[in-house]
Amino acid sequence: MSKKIIQLTKNKQAQKSPKEMLRVYIESNLTFVDENRKHVFAVIETVSNQRTADGKLRFAADHDETILLPIENILTLGMQEGIF
Repeated sequence: MSKKIIQLTKNKQAQKSPKEMLRVYIESNLTFVDENRKHVFAVIETVSNQRTADGKLRFAADHDETILLPIENILTLGMQEGIF
């Protein structure tokens, strides 16, 4: 795991309230994109143009939804606590 990803995880885990967790999650992700702009856009360009064998966009095909778990967990916790 890269140092940046580890730091993003630590920042998110250090927060107490779902509202603060969401703020840190968004800020951390935007900071990562800003600090790694060329690499992020290269990945976006590559992924968004990949095709399956039958010519369909690969990005629009089945995907691993585990990447959504951090934000889903924050939002679920916030809803359970009546914050969101």
